[in-house]
Order: sequence, then C-alpha cells, then structure tokens
Amino acid sequence: MRTLLAAAGSGEPAVARSAASALGKLGAKAPAGASPRPRPTEGLLASKAVVHTTRGQLTLKLRPDVAPRTVANFVRLARDGYYDGILFHRVVPAFVAQAGCPGGDGWRGPGYSIRCENNDLTYRRGTLGMALAGKDTGGSQWFICLEPQPHLDIRYTVFGQIESGWDVLDALVQGDAILRIEPE
Repeated sequence: MRTLLAAAGSGEPAVARSAASALGKLGAKAPAGASPRPRPTEGLLASKAVVHTTRGQLTLKLRPDVAPRTVANFVRLARDGYYDGILFHRVVPAFVAQAGCPGGDGWRGPGYSIRCENNDLTYRRGTLGMALAGKDTGGSQWFICLEPQPHLDIRYTVFGQIESGWDVLDALVQGDAILRIEPE
C-alpha cells in the first residue's frame, strides 16, 4: 500500500494514474495533493537546435511532441554550456556519430539518468537518438545515424532529425569537437 501511495504522486503521469486506479480498487484513495508532479520540461521544449562543430553547423529538428523529457534534458544541457568543447568520441562509418561524454571516452555522463521515451519514430539517416547503457540510462550522450539503423527502432529514444548540415555530418570524424549548441 505504501508503494502505491508513493506512486500516486509520481512525476510519471501514467504511473500516477495506474497507482490511483489500483488504490481505488483496494478501496483506498490517493492522498490529497498526490496528483502527478509537472514534468520538468517547462521552457525547455525547443523545436530546433544548431550544433556548431569544428566541421561546420548541423541544424536539428527536435521532437518534444514524442520525447519531451529527452528534448528538455538536451536543451537544458545545451543552454548550460555542458556540450561546449565536447568531442564526437565515437564515429563509426555507416552507423553513428556519437557525442555528449564529458570524458571523451563514452563512459561518462551528467551524473543522473533519464527515462527512455520510446516512440514509433524510426532510425533513418540523420535521426537523433539518446545513447544508453541499458534501459532508462540516458543522460548526456546522443548520436546521429549515418545510415538507416532499423535494429535501433523502439530500443533507443528518437528525439530529433537533421534538417541541414548533411555535408557536415558526412565529414565528422572521431575527435571533432562541438563548439556549442544553440537551442531555438
């Protein structure tokens, strides 16, 4: 019962609704004020971002409509300057260009993780996805597909797509740096 009461105030609306429903079936009520906390996305749902790299600019169309927490996290880190100077630590031809690791080795992140927001979008050339070490372990590392990657569909959160800068994407090599990211 204690777990259901805590879940009724979860920041995850689906979890809160399910917990409240389960409490109702048990004849209990969710405590007053136990409505879901607002998602931590207010003011952070940009629809575009310009990634300035040592090779040029990539313009990304962000998808807060399907991945609001992931977009908000990316925008927050970008606005805080987290990505400034970060390297593309992994560039695998015909696969992905990956960045966002503060140590440049692919093993580090911001010190927290965010939940996956799996959706129906597919990994085609230019798709922006959240890198993971396992379920619900996203943080700061993200990747852009260099070619279609259907095996990633549904397993990794899609949160955007390249709009322009395809020549820059094709020119990226491991060790290229992000100068800054400007959400719009």
